[in-house]
Amino acid sequence: MSEINRAAGSRAELSRLFDVSLSYENHDNDICFAGINAHAVPLLHDYEQTPLMIFVRDFHSQANVKFDFVFNHAYFNADDIKALQARFINILEAVLK
Repeated sequence: MSEINRAAGSRAELSRLFDVSLSYENHDNDICFAGINAHAVPLLHDYEQTPLMIFVRDFHSQANVKFDFVFNHAYFNADDIKALQARFINILEAVLK
């Protein structure tokens, strides 16, 4: 949380209980239209009210889990998010070992 609050004086004030939200979405279902197989594609809107929203999207067991980081531009820039993603990957890799 200290990273989010690091420049609170120059950014929007925080008034939420949580600054980071996590959403797990299970898309492990088959979609078929008139005999044609399809798959869900979640769309991102490139705007988030909370400083950071992490979506964990789990598709079929044969597919990789997808992580989407949606952020409020008043708190982060693209480089901040890339750095957070790199740390997140390091943590996941350490857990999997």
